Amino acid sequence: MRLQDVYALSVKGMANGVFQRAGAGRPPLYSPGRRVSLSADDCFHVGKVAYDMGDYYHSIAWLEEAVGLFRLSYGSWNPEDRSSLEDALDHLAFSYFMV
Repeated sequence: MRLQDVYALSVKGMANGVFQRAGAGRPPLYSPGRRVSLSADDCFHVGKVAYDMGDYYHSIAWLEEAVGLFRLSYGSWNPEDRSSLEDALDHLAFSYFMV
């Protein structure tokens, strides 16, 4: 979360494997030759770490990204996923309540 704040990195860019500053039209800070995107489960767990630390500001952004990715993959199940759309929505609702 600290790097995200210091370099103003966008959650969507980080989830897509690019370290890009938040805001439109800005060039990426780092774009690897081979991009590795985060899964919905990965984004959920980053958001849950922020949630568990009481950092609801960051948990909201990561959990919203997780919800979007879970909805895109709805109906397909990945054996690596330990979380679900319901888990992400539950944590997201409480994060909004706490903000």
